Amino acid sequence: MQNSNIPLISESKPIAERIREYNPYRAPPDLVLAKIHGNARRVCEPQFSNPELSPTMKCPCCRLPIKNKQHRLWCDPDDLAHLGVCFPLYFSYIKFCFIVLCICLSIAGIMNLIYNIMGENCKNYGNSFICTVSFMNVLDTTKEGMKNLSRQSLLNNATILVVLVAFEIYRFRQRKYAYRNMNKYYVGDFSLFLSFLPSHFNQEEIEKFVNFHLSRLNRPITKVVKVYYLHQLGEYAKLYSTKRDLIIKKNKFPRKASYINSQIDNINTQLRELEKSYDNLTNTATDTRVIVVLESAKAAKTLQSYFRKKYLYTFSIYCRKYLGINLISKDHLYNGNYIRVTKAPEPSDIKWENLSYSSTLKTKRRILTAVVIGFLITIGFAVLVLLKKLLKQVKTTDEDIGEYVSVVVSLVGALCVAITNTILGIYTRRFVRYEKHKTQTSFFVTVGKRISAVLVINMTLTTLLANMAQVRINTSFFKISVTGLFYDVFFLFITNSYMSSIFNYFDIMWGVRLYQRYKAIKSGVQCKLTQLQAHTLFEGHPVDMALRFANVNKTLIFTGLFIPFIPLGIIFSMIGFIITYWVDKYLLLRRYVCANRLSFALPKAMFITAEWFIVAYAFGNIAIFFIPVKDGDRLVIKNLNNSYFWGSLFIFISVLIYKFLIPSNSIHNIFTKTKVQSRDVRYEDVKDQLPEDYEKFHPVYRRHGMLVSEMLGVDDEDDRNMFPMSDSEQSPSTISIGNHEEDMDIELNEKPSLKELSTN
Repeated sequence: MQNSNIPLISESKPIAERIREYNPYRAPPDLVLAKIHGNARRVCEPQFSNPELSPTMKCPCCRLPIKNKQHRLWCDPDDLAHLGVCFPLYFSYIKFCFIVLCICLSIAGIMNLIYNIMGENCKNYGNSFICTVSFMNVLDTTKEGMKNLSRQSLLNNATILVVLVAFEIYRFRQRKYAYRNMNKYYVGDFSLFLSFLPSHFNQEEIEKFVNFHLSRLNRPITKVVKVYYLHQLGEYAKLYSTKRDLIIKKNKFPRKASYINSQIDNINTQLRELEKSYDNLTNTATDTRVIVVLESAKAAKTLQSYFRKKYLYTFSIYCRKYLGINLISKDHLYNGNYIRVTKAPEPSDIKWENLSYSSTLKTKRRILTAVVIGFLITIGFAVLVLLKKLLKQVKTTDEDIGEYVSVVVSLVGALCVAITNTILGIYTRRFVRYEKHKTQTSFFVTVGKRISAVLVINMTLTTLLANMAQVRINTSFFKISVTGLFYDVFFLFITNSYMSSIFNYFDIMWGVRLYQRYKAIKSGVQCKLTQLQAHTLFEGHPVDMALRFANVNKTLIFTGLFIPFIPLGIIFSMIGFIITYWVDKYLLLRRYVCANRLSFALPKAMFITAEWFIVAYAFGNIAIFFIPVKDGDRLVIKNLNNSYFWGSLFIFISVLIYKFLIPSNSIHNIFTKTKVQSRDVRYEDVKDQLPEDYEKFHPVYRRHGMLVSEMLGVDDEDDRNMFPMSDSEQSPSTISIGNHEEDMDIELNEKPSLKELSTN
């Protein structure tokens, strides 16, 4: 009989001893150690800001201090800069969006709302509150209606110009903050990413290629410090993942140990073969990719800039590879080979296992993503159309009942859109993951852009088309149901401005995780989790900053499109931003873990996406001239041949030029980017100052391969002194797995070091 009061490991055992005895595949697990890991992984103050906390013990799997101090909920967002500039910039971005809406409210919003309330057109629609506060109330053919139209268009144009200036001010402040909080040097400043490299090229040949182009550019030659080969990393990662799963399976089913051990031995053999190709610097792949670290930062920057500007050169590489066509001069060839050169990503930013996937596979994944998302949007559209048809059938001659049904159907439709948005966000992220992006930054930027676009399309086009289709069903001509559209938009303002934050707080999967923790504790010695699984269970969810930026952009762009029609929506969106700010801050500081150190690339890309707010606002200001009004028994569009319409059209065209033609980022880059020192920085002079290096992240080159995060963390001399190991633990070729010495293929005595590889 199970006794939940039996502790898995003695509560009196010292923490240092628990850490020393850490075994990722132990079953049952030490749940006290799992809780310690959860505390170590949470978002907390940086160690250097609390001298009394250092030195301190570290979690054996994630190598983070187990003694830390959480941030206060009301802390300044700048206190989160140690997590990466993305996090403080996110909360700063929400504040900026709130300020933008304050500008819209103060200049145009309040006055437009007053003009709408003073209108009399809603007498024909029962004087409902939604109609009274919307643009519908001034949709009449009288001179007064035309006067209200001109006033609102002028106020909207003035607001757009002021908001445009606000965007440029924030862009400057955003970039200045990002560069101020970045390190002075990164290993990427010295590195090149070479693609389409012949498989027989070794370090000597690569150095000749680099100096060949430097000589052509009349620049000093340089040396290649290190070369990191990248072939077959996807297969390498899969093998290690399979091996880890087999070890966990063996703990759960000890009777099958002999069969599972044979499978593990087979995987070990395959891993050795892959590692030998790195040991001997041999590769049979036809398309080799490598990361090259140069001695000179100036030389690396010269080649990065040169090849980045050669668009025809890059295009010709693909033509030669896939079509067999040569488009450029032979002067650009090196020994008859086209080699592509780009700036190498930072080590922690690379998704190493995805480097071996072809661009063809990525294209197929993107097409599949578009098809699935389009299908989901179509389902949402069909649901709204059915609701509109239901509205027509349920309405009776009693206007009060008809008005009530309109409100109910619009509210239900808004909730359907909110639920669809949540589903779209989840599946968009999953399918983007299948696209096998090369870097974490590329993945998050793509997720942010896709989700922003998908959510806006779902909220706007679905609502517009549903109201168009609802009228077309019962009429012989195509027109939009203005009343139905305004009702739907009003409730979308109410629900979708904060619904995403509510869903994030009451996360079903977080509730499942809490239940699983309770179940693990209650299971006692019968718990079948491994130590590694327990550690994962007791840490928080990884924070998805791309989704958070996308939710903010969705609200901002939707607001910009429809506030010319319903200015009261500005207030709803402002309330939504306040809720989003505090809910996301609470979740980050109390529930989530930061799995990635995100760079400035994500907030910069999301800010560029936010520029669509200005385009949407200007488009909405044009659209108000095309809303049909009743003139007796027929619908007419107000006179477009007036100066107010042409003024709004001019502003709209100007905004398009600003969005697509003016290189705002390049202009701001001149004033905000940190100036590069005139002297040539050498890699050897600054390598100790670099925050990262490729050696600690490359799956093959790093000491323990793909299982480095699951090993006993004793790489630092201070850790060795604090947690002395037994003789068996100090063996270079084995680690302890349960009660059996299991060969984990960490044969360090046979595997050359990175220095040996680089000098081979």
